Amino acid sequence: MKIMMKASIVFIGILLMLTGCKKKDTPTGTDPEGVGDLLLVAHIEASSFVSTVSNLEQGTATNKKSIETVDCPAVVLFGDMVLWAENMWGDKIHRYDRADGGELSYVGTVTMPSASCPSDIVFASATKAYVALYQVGKIAVINPTDMTKTKEIDISSYAVGDACPDPAEMVIRDGKLFVSLQQAISMFAYHDSAFVLIIDVAKDSVEKMITDERTCMAGDRTGGVSMFVDDAGDIYVYGIAAFGYQPGSKDGFLRIKKGETEFDPGYFFSIQDISLPDVPDNKGTYVYNLVYTGGSTVYGYVNIPGYMSAPPDYANDRPYQPFKIDLSTKIAEKIELSPTIGRGVGVCEYKNKIVFGMSSVDGDGLYTYDMSTGKVSTAPVVKTTGTPLYIKAF
Repeated sequence: MKIMMKASIVFIGILLMLTGCKKKDTPTGTDPEGVGDLLLVAHIEASSFVSTVSNLEQGTATNKKSIETVDCPAVVLFGDMVLWAENMWGDKIHRYDRADGGELSYVGTVTMPSASCPSDIVFASATKAYVALYQVGKIAVINPTDMTKTKEIDISSYAVGDACPDPAEMVIRDGKLFVSLQQAISMFAYHDSAFVLIIDVAKDSVEKMITDERTCMAGDRTGGVSMFVDDAGDIYVYGIAAFGYQPGSKDGFLRIKKGETEFDPGYFFSIQDISLPDVPDNKGTYVYNLVYTGGSTVYGYVNIPGYMSAPPDYANDRPYQPFKIDLSTKIAEKIELSPTIGRGVGVCEYKNKIVFGMSSVDGDGLYTYDMSTGKVSTAPVVKTTGTPLYIKAF
């Protein structure tokens, strides 16, 4: 097993902005208030607080009845199931279910190997889901209905340079599980390619690993934000390239076309290669947190180096600017919202709106962008207690 947290330090330093994280025990707490259309994960100091938000008219979202857990859990939704993995800090996966009134009720916990840092979870069905065990080079198979582990798939032989390939984000298409492998070397260093492992879902056996040298550090660890299947059946994989801190590495979107199991040599899109409107020097270094909304459109945050202090002040700088990005035309459009800090970068689609969970100069909370009119909220439509780290729509 790799040294605990070796590949997480970059992510933690940027995302948590030096907030002093620590491991916590199994989540405790009571059911949150409201009829929950949205799931909110708020960040306060060394913890995350999970709750539901009734709708965008709720006004405020407190943590009075939220469920406290380790910080930065990897959260996924499946119907009314809410699963979160302890990701950077532990070895457990917890399940809560959303009731008719929106409250969350505890169902169960399944424990993975010690210090395995389970990250992304992807569902094959209500009774079969895959879990990327980031620190031990395995993919666990669980039954989320009864919260039991049924098997492990050892992928350690696909590591480059050590015994763990660092499985991160996953998608399923046409009976195959595509697993991004970050292939960390040490803190701040990743092998300079994108790696994706392909597993047969029926057999739970590895078919092959594919690589692409145009970007690195492919996939995310926090629950499906940078790897997705589009309307045409194409898979997009985003390489965040060590958050811009690895010399010579470039961020970029790669594509695996429908029916194929190799990267498309004719497609690559780096945010560093285009001019960004209305930001300093028209430059960005990477995209942070995405939501795919159909067609060729994604929304997310672009890191703008011109918004950073010199030297960077990770606790107070707000370098993350909301953008609308067209993966076909390779054009990015700035969303006229104030930029946010790295621990307030939630984003989801909800009722023809993009909901941005941000901590900007205009306050902590949920902001909206109307996809039909382009209108934005100038203040939070829902104020949050703590910074809105993730926001997901049921």
